[in-house]
Amino acid sequence: MLTAHRTARTTRTLWRLRPLWNDLTAAVPRITPDRPLTSIGALLRSPRAMRLRLYRQVIEIRDAPLTLEGHVTPSTVARAQRGGYEPGSFDLIHARYLYCHLPTREAMVERAARWLAPGGWLVIEEPYHLPAETSPFPAVQRLLTAYQRMYREHGADMAWARGLPALLARSGLTEVSFTGNLGCMGGLDKDRWRPLISQAAPALLAEGLVTEGDLGEFSALLDDPAFIDIPQVTISAWGRRATQLPATPATS
Repeated sequence: MLTAHRTARTTRTLWRLRPLWNDLTAAVPRITPDRPLTSIGALLRSPRAMRLRLYRQVIEIRDAPLTLEGHVTPSTVARAQRGGYEPGSFDLIHARYLYCHLPTREAMVERAARWLAPGGWLVIEEPYHLPAETSPFPAVQRLLTAYQRMYREHGADMAWARGLPALLARSGLTEVSFTGNLGCMGGLDKDRWRPLISQAAPALLAEGLVTEGDLGEFSALLDDPAFIDIPQVTISAWGRRATQLPATPATS
């Protein structure tokens, strides 16, 4: 019964992601060797094959915008910051770890939604930091409390991503969906936080938020094979502009 429930959930998720996956892989076909699944083809696959396909599909959805970012010019970025795009300018807009740092983040998301052409996608990936005090490691509690406080004092909001799906829906987008990727702190070569803390360490020390002893204790934890923690979730949310935009009322 549990296997059947899990397989049904995997199948539903695959079909929820399929429209976005189809459009992204059509734009960047080299990121996937797979062809889109037909309904019959999906039903004939084994539960394990379906789970692997879902895993790969999520990775490919994340890889496509990153590949396309290489084609973004500095003038494109500058114009976006000034808000100088007409409605319907883009088939795909992707932003990663950006809006959490902006003071008018919600207004900027709404503006980006208006820039989409009919049928276009807005894909946003943002960090959602788990409460520092919930870590089972006192050294991590102290360090993440300081890290989150520093970003908060500089205007960033590391918890706002929870509202992303609702914001996309309020912005007039359809087919809104989301997924999450758990961050890994520790686990030796699986760790992603040593470089982040190393980069932030001078500012944390200068502002008196941590001590050299705190940083040394954290470094020792990272060298311990038994140290594994989950400090954040990267929330990926997306929505699609309706294929037919509402008609503009005639003016007399």
